[in-house]
Amino acid sequence: MTTTVTTGIVVDVIADTDGFRALEHQWRDLYEASPAATPFQTWEWLFTWWEVYGTRGALRLITARHDGQLVGVLPLMATRPGHLQFLGTGLSDHLDALVDAAHTEDVLTAWIDHLYRRRRVHLIDLHEVRPAAVVWQFYGRWPGHSGHYQQSSCAEFDVAPLDDLLATWTTNTRRAARTAINRTTKGGYTEHWATADEIGDMAEELVLAHQKMWEGRGGITPAHAEPRFVRFVRTVSERMAQHDEIALVRVEPPEDADDPMHLSELLVLGRQYIGGWLSANNETARRRMSIAVLENVHGVQLANRHGVGVMSMLRGLESGKLRMHGRTKVNHRLLLAGQSPRALASWLLRAAPVATIAQLKQWEHQSENAQRLIALLRSSRNRMRAIRS
Repeated sequence: MTTTVTTGIVVDVIADTDGFRALEHQWRDLYEASPAATPFQTWEWLFTWWEVYGTRGALRLITARHDGQLVGVLPLMATRPGHLQFLGTGLSDHLDALVDAAHTEDVLTAWIDHLYRRRRVHLIDLHEVRPAAVVWQFYGRWPGHSGHYQQSSCAEFDVAPLDDLLATWTTNTRRAARTAINRTTKGGYTEHWATADEIGDMAEELVLAHQKMWEGRGGITPAHAEPRFVRFVRTVSERMAQHDEIALVRVEPPEDADDPMHLSELLVLGRQYIGGWLSANNETARRRMSIAVLENVHGVQLANRHGVGVMSMLRGLESGKLRMHGRTKVNHRLLLAGQSPRALASWLLRAAPVATIAQLKQWEHQSENAQRLIALLRSSRNRMRAIRS
């Protein structure tokens, strides 16, 4: 463990799972004191990710304490010697540091003093940083070479009572929403919201259904098709449900349904937004209703119950999401280089391809022809993955 002291802040590096586990309750207090935090910064989410996906010896939790109290966590891991990345990269829609709002400036200063002066740190590569993330302030103070590049886009809209919200949508979207609601309620379907005791089993069933839904179609996120993803979702759901930070709803058909529709959805609950994270349905449901619309109706219901003002559809701008979105928020990827010549070389080698990918994404968003071309390339890639599997 390495310790430095600056501006009254003590910086430690926790590099073992036991030390990570021991932070649970202090992490919870810090999460509550960090206004920019999302559900993807909870201890439950990141510790579960580390248990399932972590690599032995790679953990690098950069903590900050003031008078013994935990006031900051920069949750990193080493991807190779001298290269650091956020824990949770890949599965997490938003990644960030946790910083107590009362100590932000001192914590960021202490972290920069600690990381920039260590010549063994060549490159810090931070994915999926949303516009409101506190780590932007860390980036802005970084004294070395740095760059930021567009990454994923997230569609969202402001929550209102359902009838008021429907009135703001287009005629076609409003009609699709009412059709989906009527086909479930008038068809004898019921909504079952999982209890904390049920959510583990129901989350596992959802993931298995999600994997089956995409089997052979090639469109599934590769990580979602892995067996360990089932373990991750089950465990993280059980843990986050203890704090009302995740919810699962299943639309259950009547016993006498001839061709029943099946639909279930997992949503994350934050202070800033409700996020629709993972869902599963069957062919009948896809044929008879607009799945994306009904999923967002569920999210709006949950947001209204919890007094949350924004519904986020998280990463991706699929056409179903764009029917309802009020605005798009763009995540960025931040690259920060250390002060050694080797660090500068690492930054240059990484920045060039990242910048190219960002330009392609921007071109895709601005051009219909680009969208068609990239959709064709993705379809070809997905077919090749399906053939190989």
